[in-house]
Amino acid sequence: MKKFALITLSLLIASASMAQSAKSLIADYVKKVNEAKSLSVSYTVQRLGGLPKHYTLLFSKPDRIRLETPTGVIAADGSYITAYEKSDKSYFRVAETQRGLLEILRPGEFYLWRAFFDPKAFGRMPEATFAGHKTHKGMDLTVVKGTVDMSNDHFVTFYFDSSGLPRQAEIVLQVEGIDTLIDTDSFELGLQPFSIDKFVFTPPVGSHPRKSF
Repeated sequence: MKKFALITLSLLIASASMAQSAKSLIADYVKKVNEAKSLSVSYTVQRLGGLPKHYTLLFSKPDRIRLETPTGVIAADGSYITAYEKSDKSYFRVAETQRGLLEILRPGEFYLWRAFFDPKAFGRMPEATFAGHKTHKGMDLTVVKGTVDMSNDHFVTFYFDSSGLPRQAEIVLQVEGIDTLIDTDSFELGLQPFSIDKFVFTPPVGSHPRKSF
């Protein structure tokens, strides 16, 4: 009985240690991205049952973003946030705030990169565990599964490369039934901010303003 109790205790300690190590891997990623001055990512987003769609993003400290999506462009230059819709050539512009910037990065297709501006992006992760390894595009990726919030309905699976950067991620919102797979083509962190001209958005000729985001 005592031997069984010791084995059980050892397994519990090992499990707790692995969970802490998994959380540390996520924390290291957040720290690395948050300390960078610029971020450039090219990636695809695929909803469950749908086709992959291409996205690119540029982030620059302290408060600049440019998101190129299949449907349009979202740009923040430090003064204004502009959202442009390709289908009807309309755009909406509003004064930029930190809250507004982070709100843009709330959806699953952008959430993985939110840590660049928000060091607490994954701070409320009550659970994280290792889930083996996966080979993808010739890379050996470490798989970490975690819950993002305390309600346990927002799940993220990270696929980290040897440098600690996520090359893939699966984000599941269980309540809404949304399953999003993110697959990175390129991922670059910089020590210097990008020039502001990359983020100033000039509406194309023939476009018109609209009243809401």
